[in-house]
Amino acid sequence: MKNFKIQLSVLVLPLLVSCTVGVVQEKFSDQRIFEHVLATLQGTMEDFEFNSQFRVSESSSADDTCVRGINCSLVTEKISHGFDKCKIISSSVELNGLAFLDLTQSACLELISGTVDSTLSVTRKFTNFSRKDSHGTTTLKSESGILGTYDSSAEEWQILISDVERSTTLSNQETEKWSIKTEDALKIKGARASSTRFLFEGSLKVEDLLNDQIYTATPTDLRWNDPTCCYPSSGSMKVTKSTATAFSTLDFEAECGVANWIDTDGKTGELTLTLACE
Repeated sequence: MKNFKIQLSVLVLPLLVSCTVGVVQEKFSDQRIFEHVLATLQGTMEDFEFNSQFRVSESSSADDTCVRGINCSLVTEKISHGFDKCKIISSSVELNGLAFLDLTQSACLELISGTVDSTLSVTRKFTNFSRKDSHGTTTLKSESGILGTYDSSAEEWQILISDVERSTTLSNQETEKWSIKTEDALKIKGARASSTRFLFEGSLKVEDLLNDQIYTATPTDLRWNDPTCCYPSSGSMKVTKSTATAFSTLDFEAECGVANWIDTDGKTGELTLTLACE
């Protein structure tokens, strides 16, 4: 097998846009699918677990625009956290707009105190929510939102994604447009803050809306063993194109943000991830 190392960066994009070799473009799409699926999952679980991932910006030690904290006493019908040019520490990512959870104050108190009696549902939605990084500006949209149902007897979340759209623009050109939905409900136990988050079931349908292609992303035994890292540290994710039997696989490593990538030709390499912290 031929080994290679690749880091997704803005420098790759112009080469792929001008390239006429379809297989190269397809491999690039596979890598970006991994990134966008992980970002969608990570941002959702951070909110459902009530984590305060983005504490401060690079320019201030107490910048409220970057705090993702939860105060149930202020909740009426929803929990919201807005970002205004929030720069995540040790990265080039900037967050803007609003992400919020639809839930009651009593539901908020039950979740944050761990006293859910049976099941409880929460919906995550967005308003003008975007992230800016080296790939451009990615805008998130969802009419129905992301539904999370917590089952206290099983101590697990069931996640249903109905219509998340992620569109990326660079230099006034739309370079990516993805639709992400669950095919089979995702099931997740534990939490990243306690190094116990474990995604053990489910699959997602990913549509490349600019190139009219459909893929299935299947995570297997993803574990977040490092509370300081927003990427899985073990497990894998497989991406299969609807018109093909070959698939790409990402195997996660203990090193934060690094994974081994096996492409559809069986070639292997090390991939440095950039999107999941969201």
